[in-house]
Amino acid sequence: MKLTTHHLRTGAALLLAGILLAGCDQS
Repeated sequence: MKLTTHHLRTGAALLLAGILLAGCDQS
């Protein structure tokens, strides 16, 4: 369970980073 939560958190962080990078790229 802990591993799953950790993976979910990591996935969310990576998604956020990707969105931020994409936003910077568009500007």
